[in-house]
Amino acid sequence: MKKLGKLAVVGSVVGTLCVGFVGGGAIAGSFLAGPADPSFHSGAPAPSYEENDAGYTYGSALDAISPETEPDLILVLATNGVEGYVFKTELDNASGALDFKSPEEAVAWQERNQDDVVLAVYAKDGKTRIGEFVIARGYTAAR
Repeated sequence: MKKLGKLAVVGSVVGTLCVGFVGGGAIAGSFLAGPADPSFHSGAPAPSYEENDAGYTYGSALDAISPETEPDLILVLATNGVEGYVFKTELDNASGALDFKSPEEAVAWQERNQDDVVLAVYAKDGKTRIGEFVIARGYTAAR
């Protein structure tokens, strides 16, 4: 049995997060996202997120109308079953949601980033660590 394709990284099973990374082989992120203008993606207004004491916005990426309108802290389900937040910047770097200039750059990034990535999961304060979030890459054979 294969692990699930990586479009739905671990926590998205409960609908909390989707990352543009399919089976470790898709070109992800803003390279395919279109213009930075959020109205390109939808006629809907950009979402309004709550803000913590440190000034970080937090919430579900599912509310965003484009990558540019995602919150600073994105809701995920940690491996311990607790809901928490990962930093968007860390998630983007780990998942390949970068501004590639060409398909070759994206493929080169994928070749350099074959291993699973473990991100810290925080409470909404962005400081208190409450778990881990795993972005699994590749496939494993059934045992």
